[in-house]
Amino acid sequence: MLGNLAESFVDEMKQAGAALVGFADLRSLEPRPFPKLTTGVALAVPFADLSLARLPGAPEADPAYVEAYRRSGQSLDPLVTRGVELLRAAGYAAWGYGREIFFDRSGGDMNPSAYLCAFYQHKSTATLAGLGWIGRMGVLVTPDRGPHVWLATLVTDAPLPLAEAVNESRCGSCRKCQEACPVGAVKGPAWQRGMARDELIDIQKCQAHRRERGQNAGLPMCGLCLAACPFGGEFLR
Repeated sequence: MLGNLAESFVDEMKQAGAALVGFADLRSLEPRPFPKLTTGVALAVPFADLSLARLPGAPEADPAYVEAYRRSGQSLDPLVTRGVELLRAAGYAAWGYGREIFFDRSGGDMNPSAYLCAFYQHKSTATLAGLGWIGRMGVLVTPDRGPHVWLATLVTDAPLPLAEAVNESRCGSCRKCQEACPVGAVKGPAWQRGMARDELIDIQKCQAHRRERGQNAGLPMCGLCLAACPFGGEFLR
């Protein structure tokens, strides 16, 4: 039954647009964000338009690039909704977290207008689910797709087969993302589980540059570090 549930769930999610699906044990998190829902489902959706993964040539984000960015993430929330429906139909509790769909710590839905700062990161589920590791630029890197994916999370009490977590960087000696950052926001250490984001990246420098670069396009935008990552390069050709 366990295998059948997982297999059918993964098949449905991939038919709905997920490139990667993984199951994570959230019990190792301290503090535990969802006390009663200890299984996390990590969903990765590829960028729908590879212009999101190319090296932007202009010094500011062009409107076509920004529109591709907006469009690319539109499949996340329908995917989350479908995943929640499947798990609940099987008799389990489940809540989802995408772009405009949020839940609070108790597992209930919440108003996205009140959601100002993430209390839980998608990449925590993704690394615990074995989908990839955190690059020097503080973003999830997957072996096949590199950092060119959107992420979503489900939490559930369903007894799904849990993956082996990824606990350290697999970037090796590569520093291409650090070299590509025009403002020196990427600090350079290799990620290990438990590291704070601030140890990897100066988010204030990053955000200031993104706002400046995207000011004429109406959306903070850069992507230079993502484009420089060699992982997932076959999808950029």
